[in-house]
Amino acid sequence: MDSVYFSFNQGKEWVYVSNTMPVLVQGNDTTRAAIGDMIVANDGAIIAGLRGMRIYDLDSGNQHVPRDTTPGGLVISTNDGNTWERIPSAIDTSLYISSLYKTPTGTLLCLAAEVNIDPYIEDFSGECRRRTAFLNWDNRDYQLDQSYIYRSTDTWSTWTRVFIFPDRQAWGDTDPLFEMPDGRVMALHPDFGVAISADDGKRWAVGDPLNIGNPEINDIVFTSDGYAHLATSEGYARMRTNDIVSVRDGHGRPTDSDLTVSLSSDGRLNVSSTRDISALNVYGIDGCLITQTRGVAQQLTADLSSAPTGAYAMEALIDGVPVRRMVAWVR
Repeated sequence: MDSVYFSFNQGKEWVYVSNTMPVLVQGNDTTRAAIGDMIVANDGAIIAGLRGMRIYDLDSGNQHVPRDTTPGGLVISTNDGNTWERIPSAIDTSLYISSLYKTPTGTLLCLAAEVNIDPYIEDFSGECRRRTAFLNWDNRDYQLDQSYIYRSTDTWSTWTRVFIFPDRQAWGDTDPLFEMPDGRVMALHPDFGVAISADDGKRWAVGDPLNIGNPEINDIVFTSDGYAHLATSEGYARMRTNDIVSVRDGHGRPTDSDLTVSLSSDGRLNVSSTRDISALNVYGIDGCLITQTRGVAQQLTADLSSAPTGAYAMEALIDGVPVRRMVAWVR
């Protein structure tokens, strides 16, 4: 099938649209691209995000190289959908695109994830073994790797990866990019929580709004009274939008610390509290200590100006109790 006809008035008129979506990046199968989301750019171009997957062969001689790749990444049409072509960008052609979003300024954001079918890893002995499967799809296990946020400020020509969700994986079949009532942008991570940007998607802070460890968030709506209403697999949750990325102190933690975290454009991480902070530690997502600031004050500062772009874990010691939050630094 090389063409599609659409009718929008119960068959009275039909519109021809060429079916030029990519079929397969490599391999011999004929799996067509599934489309996760679409958006219209400022110049009128239509951008489609494809749900890509890397497929590994359990019986092949090289389990580390994908046998097939269901097409993913971004494609674009500049002639009202008649023809489509790939957007050359940093977004890999195998990525599973779950959401595209345009901010009020015209900046484009893309939420993408790595999905691997029947993948292998090497254990400590150097032998290959299967990853622990999170889910099963058509009797084949699939493993969900990192998920990312990409950003484009030049209509759609170039894309930059501005954020990596730490630790947990995403499988976003909902619409996970939203604009909050105060103008901030929220990226809804179904298996992690939320990431929020207050500067048009350049920097992101993340938090688990339910404090249940690993919530499965299915949808979210906002109401004019300042509440966010979340539909999750654990049930319904409601919270003030200002509290979404605040630290939730558990048993034994200071309950009135009122921790405030800000990251300036020159890379200074400022942390303040109504209580004295005795240490400020910043870790990479691999657990390595990046920098440490000691002192007893209600505000401490760490310098991230020389750190590479990425996600970092901030830990403030308040009355000897660690209070943590994730921050994202974009140079």
